[in-house]
Amino acid sequence: MKIGMAISNIGSQIKFIEREARIPAIFRVGTSVALINSADQKLLGSFEFSHPPDNSERINIGAEYGFKKYVFLRGGYNINYDAEGLAGGVGFHFPVSVAGMADLDYAYTDMKDLGAAHRFSLKFLF
Repeated sequence: MKIGMAISNIGSQIKFIEREARIPAIFRVGTSVALINSADQKLLGSFEFSHPPDNSERINIGAEYGFKKYVFLRGGYNINYDAEGLAGGVGFHFPVSVAGMADLDYAYTDMKDLGAAHRFSLKFLF
């Protein structure tokens, strides 16, 4: 199990267009745990809680299932977000040459009234 905490935006007053204001500090805490961890399969669960002082608390819940370190299925849900909800994706880790590997990932996010967001990435590892 891994646990992490962060406090962001700690600082003094800032001046923006002739107005002074304090940047709101945000507190976050999260955890992840390997629910299944065998040679062929891995299931990772995660949870994050954030407390911004100028908005309601937000919660992120997610999981990733990996099969033989080559195929990964991901899913999650964002709670108390104005424009985000259900998210999911798939990833592939595969060889591209004798000395290199590549990662191909796709992610879907339900952006509620804004529609769906589709993201693709390709990364080469040499």
